[in-house]
Amino acid sequence: MPPAHYTLKIESFSRFCELLETTGLVKYESDAFASGGYNWKLVLYPSGNVKRDGSDHISLYLAIAEPNAIPPGSQVDVILKFFVFDHLRDEYLTIQDDNMRRYHSLKTENGFDQLISLKMFNDSSNGYLFDDCCAFGAEVHVIKYEGKVERFYFIKEPKDGNFSWKIERFSTLCGGCHYSKEYTVRKHKWRLLLFPKGDPRASGKSLSLFLELLNNSPLPQLRVYSRI
Repeated sequence: MPPAHYTLKIESFSRFCELLETTGLVKYESDAFASGGYNWKLVLYPSGNVKRDGSDHISLYLAIAEPNAIPPGSQVDVILKFFVFDHLRDEYLTIQDDNMRRYHSLKTENGFDQLISLKMFNDSSNGYLFDDCCAFGAEVHVIKYEGKVERFYFIKEPKDGNFSWKIERFSTLCGGCHYSKEYTVRKHKWRLLLFPKGDPRASGKSLSLFLELLNNSPLPQLRVYSRI
């Protein structure tokens, strides 16, 4: 099957290489194309990327077209597949990396330094360069992690964990609930709840005292366990 995401067709490959050479360029960057929510481009070295030991080979890479699309500290993981068209057999040679490739702000390009040897590519019996025409392609499968992650951490005896509530004229307090001032422990706000005559479950039998975590967290799913 042809590449699902992008195909780069080059007519008159020899003139293409001459043009790059006369302009002092060693690579060609394709137009941008979209896949997996990002824009990409092919980077082709028709005579090989010498700096990466790609001499005597075709070097082909996939680069993210907008590096700023990946915020610092973030990453994009992809599975890459490259294609070289065989004109004689009307099919594609596919080269797929067995490993996932990772893109981030410091790594914006991945691919093959030695995609295919120039000897094999230039041999007309292989069909990759036919009538001075060739075609390369790419498929980009972005791996999106949609699993839920839960983190549990334990804080032992926080330094700001002590709170005192002094109640004057306690005997004059009426029934019902009385609240202390709010106080903060580990960036969470708390307060004490006091029922002098007991809460409904212990009315007239006991003094009831509770610790309340106020609903002020930016993460509504956050759960906090405490020991008092």
